[in-house]
Amino acid sequence: MTTTHIMDSGTRDKLSHRYVVGTFVAQIVVTLVVVLVVLPFEFDLFTQRGWWSRFLSNFFYGLVYANCCGWLGFGVMPYIANRLSTGTQFHRWTVLITALVAIGIVGSMLALLILGAIGLSPWNEYWERFWGGLQIVIVISVVTGMVWFLFESSRYRAHFASSQARLAALESKIQPHFLFNTLNSIAALIPENPEAAERMTVQLSALLRSSLDSTQGTVRLEQEMKIVTDYLEIEKARFGPRLSYILDVPSELLNRAVPPFSIQTLVENSVKYGGEEIRIRAQENNGIVAIDVWDSGKGFAADSIRPGHGLHNLRLRLALLWGARATLDVIPESAGSLVRFTVPKVISE
Repeated sequence: MTTTHIMDSGTRDKLSHRYVVGTFVAQIVVTLVVVLVVLPFEFDLFTQRGWWSRFLSNFFYGLVYANCCGWLGFGVMPYIANRLSTGTQFHRWTVLITALVAIGIVGSMLALLILGAIGLSPWNEYWERFWGGLQIVIVISVVTGMVWFLFESSRYRAHFASSQARLAALESKIQPHFLFNTLNSIAALIPENPEAAERMTVQLSALLRSSLDSTQGTVRLEQEMKIVTDYLEIEKARFGPRLSYILDVPSELLNRAVPPFSIQTLVENSVKYGGEEIRIRAQENNGIVAIDVWDSGKGFAADSIRPGHGLHNLRLRLALLWGARATLDVIPESAGSLVRFTVPKVISE
């Protein structure tokens, strides 16, 4: 099997590495700021000795707290963020603040356990120190967490707007390409079979009407299959008995979300480069929807896909919509060729 993945492991590792480094740097900066704010209230910086030792001691204690709260938030907040995607604004802020307060409480308990284990905090003073420092830890957790949330929200909105613009640009290239190919098919059919060309023109008109609602990120699989069927009927009118097709799409999957003109792109590729028989199959397993388009042709290698090719365009659209959760596989077979793309299970309205 030759597999072409949307986001390779190196890209994912770089993304994770960036967040780990960013989290650690943020912990150091927050700890440094808090210590520099609190320390002048404990010392006269210009008259008393021991300022540096006190600074280093406070900084170490603060860094332990920051790591416990920070890494706890690093692990928990992505799940909390999913809950913040729905509901009213009041609900979202309530969930966020409650989660940040809980992180501050649990982080404080973990920090004191670590400090006690290494002998820097007496066990008999555990609860006294916990309640004594809890207020400032919660304040810092809530403030830093809200700053993180606002930053990530603005970054996501900017990325989403950029992705939507790129997606629209990619989709704008699909429909003219498809239209030109179909018009060429009609033109080739007019001299030898005017009646079939007329029927094909009517089918093209119906297909274009059904595709008007496809100018969005995803469509229902049912709508995509309607476009595919209309396209295949147009090509069948052109090629006659030399072209046949089989559809195997369970009715329970018709409400799944797929990119518009995704299956049609694969089918068009099969008509252009494949054999006389085309089979389309959809199946779902473990929350993943797999779409297979098989044809009786000899196929091609995945590394032959170049910019401008229909599959290259589909690969980019899948990446913009679902990132590493979507894949595109070119699977050479001894009898025929198979192209498969997978997407997460998403119910389309």
